[in-house]
Amino acid sequence: QPLLKAHDLSRVVAISGDLSEDFFGLNKRQYEDLSTNVRVVYHNAAMVNHVKGYNAHRKANVLGTFNVIQFCFHQNVERRLNYVSSISVFHLPSHDKTKILSEEEDLDGVYARGCLDIIGGYSQSKFAAEKLIHKARYKGLPVTIFRPGFVSWCSFNGKSNKQDWVTRLFSGLFKTRSVPSSTSLFDLTPVDFVSYAIIMLGFRSDTIGRNFTLCNPDNLLSFEKIAKSLLEIRADHTDVVSFDEWWKELITSVLVDEKNDTLNALLMFPNGIPSDTNNFRVKNLSEFYLTPPPITNASINLFLNQLHEKTPSAKQKKKKV
Repeated sequence: QPLLKAHDLSRVVAISGDLSEDFFGLNKRQYEDLSTNVRVVYHNAAMVNHVKGYNAHRKANVLGTFNVIQFCFHQNVERRLNYVSSISVFHLPSHDKTKILSEEEDLDGVYARGCLDIIGGYSQSKFAAEKLIHKARYKGLPVTIFRPGFVSWCSFNGKSNKQDWVTRLFSGLFKTRSVPSSTSLFDLTPVDFVSYAIIMLGFRSDTIGRNFTLCNPDNLLSFEKIAKSLLEIRADHTDVVSFDEWWKELITSVLVDEKNDTLNALLMFPNGIPSDTNNFRVKNLSEFYLTPPPITNASINLFLNQLHEKTPSAKQKKKKV
C-alpha cells in the first residue's frame, strides 16, 4: 500500500477477466475498447505450480498466451507484445549441466540436439507458450521476450512472495530448534530490478525482436550467508547442525505441532537444501547499461526481518514488551 500511494492510481484501470477465455472473458464492447486503446501489451500472467502437470497449466499458460497473441493481431492494428517467459524453458538434463546457453538460443535447435530435459508441468507449459510467441514473431508481431530466473524479495523493503520456496525455507527456520549446515548457492534477482528492466526495455524500439535473461549468475548468494544473518536476528543461541540431524529434529517438531504450516513447508526439503543456479550468459542487458545487482547484507536483513515479524513468536514478544 505505501508504494501504491506514491503513484497516480487514477491512471490505473482494473478490468476483471480471464485470459484463458475467448475475448478474455469480456463482452464484445469491453474487448473492442481494449483493442482501441491498447498499443503495448505486457503479458506476465501465468499459473505456477511445481507439483501439477502440463494439463493443469495448459489453459492458463498456453491458451492464455494464444489469446493474448490473438488480441495483439486484432483488427490488424500494430501492437507491441512484451512476453514474460522463464529460464525454465531451457531446463538442462543432469548430464549436461556445464553447457552454457546464450539468450539467442533457438528452442527447436537446442531441443532437437537432445540438450533439453524439460520436466514439470509449469516448465513444459512455458516452453509451449514461448513456441507460440516465436511463431507470432515470425508472422510480424513486434515481440520482446523476458526470461526471469528466481525473482527474489524487494531490495529496498524486503517484501517477498510468501509462496516461493526460499521465503518458505527461511520463514520455517525461524521456527526450528536448529539450522542445517549447507553449501547451497542461490541465483536470486530482486523483484524491483526485474520489474524495472521489463518496463524500461519494453518501451524501447531497439529491443523488439530481442530476448533478455533476467538472472544473476555473477552474484550468487550462499545459504550460509543468509543463515548467518538469520541466526543474528534470532539471537537465541540456535545451533548449526548437520542436515540429517536437523531433519530428525524437524520431523519431531512437525509430529508435535502437525497443524503448523510454517514448519510443514520445510518438509519439501527431504534431500537437503537445493542450489538454484543456471547456465545462462546474461549479456543483452549490458547493452542497455543494466546489470543485476548483488544482494547486500542490508537487503538480506530487510527480508529476514519481514519474515521474523510475521512469526507468532515474534508477535508475542512485541506484545509482552
